[in-house]
Amino acid sequence: MISTNTAEDKTSFSLSSVQLGTHMSGETFRTSVAIKLGADVCQPRRCPCGEAVSAKGLHGLACKLSRERISRHDAPNNDMLQALRTVDVPCIRELFGCSRSDCKRPNGQTLV
Repeated sequence: MISTNTAEDKTSFSLSSVQLGTHMSGETFRTSVAIKLGADVCQPRRCPCGEAVSAKGLHGLACKLSRERISRHDAPNNDMLQALRTVDVPCIRELFGCSRSDCKRPNGQTLV
């Protein structure tokens, strides 16, 4: 199999370091590997948002109630915002929860 050399491939070779923020707990690692292999990770159930959760557990990756995912995605946006402000580039963050016509949230995208 030929590697496509994508960012996803490169994360397999990253160092596990608490200081770098790349350390995963045992449960996180187990779940990540199970999802990658297509194995079951949980019991089928109903999510609090009302959607069905299959044994594969993929619903939590896109659930609108998954706050942890949003905070992980906000961290790089905050870093980018700070970097831009450091070099005096005018930028703003959209307010959390701004509604759009397509019913999607911008999740704090940095605008330049």
